[in-house]
Amino acid sequence: MVDGGSQPVTDMPVSGYVSTQDFASKNPKLAAAFQRAIFKAQQAASDRKKVEAVIPDYAHIKPDVASVITLPGFPSSLNATRLGRIADLMSGAGLLKQKPDMKSLLFTPPAA
Repeated sequence: MVDGGSQPVTDMPVSGYVSTQDFASKNPKLAAAFQRAIFKAQQAASDRKKVEAVIPDYAHIKPDVASVITLPGFPSSLNATRLGRIADLMSGAGLLKQKPDMKSLLFTPPAA
């Protein structure tokens, strides 16, 4: 059994969403609205009781188990350093030939 929320991946994103630069450039309002919705959902997920309430149906885990499992972090902001830790682990495992520039991978909505 593995605890997916322990070191070396504590507080690391467990998933993400991607878009092409072309799509984000052509649809900046839609991309920004999607990003705001994801951040709002991640803020809701920071309430452990709310997450525990949906785990039994979503993951088919008994409520008494859901109350004691280690949950991953649900960051509600973008952080190039945190994302870079994934590249560091991938590089250390020989999965990357070159580390990408993390800041260039993050979407920043244009100023309104």
